[in-house]
Amino acid sequence: MWKYAMIPLVGAVIGYVTNWIAVKMLFFPYYEKRFLGHRLPFTPGVIPKGKARLAKAAGEVIEQQLLTEDVLSPVLLSEDLKEKMMEAVQHWIDQQKSSEESLRDTALHAMSQDSLNELVADTEDDITDLICGKIIAMEPAKLLADKFEEEAKKRLADSMMGMFLGGSFLDKVKVQVEEAAQEYIDENLHGLIRYQVESESVRIQNMNYGEVAAKIEMRGPDIPEFIWKTYENFIRGQLPNVLRTLQFSVIVEDRINSMDIEQLEEIVLYIMKKELGAVINIGALIGLVLGLFNVMIMLLPV
Repeated sequence: MWKYAMIPLVGAVIGYVTNWIAVKMLFFPYYEKRFLGHRLPFTPGVIPKGKARLAKAAGEVIEQQLLTEDVLSPVLLSEDLKEKMMEAVQHWIDQQKSSEESLRDTALHAMSQDSLNELVADTEDDITDLICGKIIAMEPAKLLADKFEEEAKKRLADSMMGMFLGGSFLDKVKVQVEEAAQEYIDENLHGLIRYQVESESVRIQNMNYGEVAAKIEMRGPDIPEFIWKTYENFIRGQLPNVLRTLQFSVIVEDRINSMDIEQLEEIVLYIMKKELGAVINIGALIGLVLGLFNVMIMLLPV
């Protein structure tokens, strides 16, 4: 009778060992084996042999199915993320309010003093040129001369001097006033504006975060809301371009191809350890069931 009991037990062991070997052959051997110049069958293992194909397929699945615009956009624009981002920004602002560090000192953490000085000087030049351009476009010399003429006519109206001088005299004076004003503007406007811009620039650079935050809160927009809106507009408008630029499929493919087989095996086993273990156990179960069928057939009356 014990011989009949051994048949399903042996079947279970065979099924277990067979599936265990099959699972191991997914990876082992890691590299191709040769004998007398010929590659031995089933070397390397299934996954090492198809590593490049696996890497390409994994990259395509991640890019085309998992990390798509339709999948990422709801996540990146969720109300939960919005709340967390705005809380984080507000927390950072609250922390900076107590900071005594100036804006210039903060900038020096990210760049050298020479680079910062060059950036500040270029910015001051641009602002000075912009203001000067706006003022010149208003034709201040002509405005001043027109105002002079208007006031002179008012003061001289109905007076003996006004009738004596006449309009032609005022026209000549107006021209001289405009020319003198234009000459002064040409010689001094840029320097005057540059001095004011530099003074304001120094004041702003020496402001600390607390002063800046207080001014923005009093007069500016809601900073957390402004940052979220900027981020939201960027995601809605640029996410497709960002995804195309990142090329997740290429990144994943290159990363997998650069891995050692041991690393790849560790990742697969970490993800599918239970499933592969179940495959081995199912092999034992199938072997046991088949052994029981054999016993049942052997016990049938002839």
